[in-house]
Amino acid sequence: MNLTINVSEELYRRAAEIAAEENARVEELFTAAFEDRIIEFERLKERAAKGNYEKFRRVMSKIPPAQPAEDDRPAMRRQRPALRVRLLHPDGVTTSDPATLQH
Repeated sequence: MNLTINVSEELYRRAAEIAAEENARVEELFTAAFEDRIIEFERLKERAAKGNYEKFRRVMSKIPPAQPAEDDRPAMRRQRPALRVRLLHPDGVTTSDPATLQH
């Protein structure tokens, strides 16, 4: 399957540097990163299915309200650009909907 994605020049440059250090192609690096991310999503989904929201609420209700310390506040994250993906079905159909790729 062919996949075309748009990434920033900076991200591609960084990926190319890492790929060169690892003696790999940039495409292999991105494929490995996608695979790792999907595996992590699946793992989190399994863990979430085991959770109990009511139990969580009971535990959280025991914590007194307070603002986090200044050095414990999350830093402002740079917003990621939207990732545009074009999928090419083995039959030659171009789509952006992964559901249409299932046989």
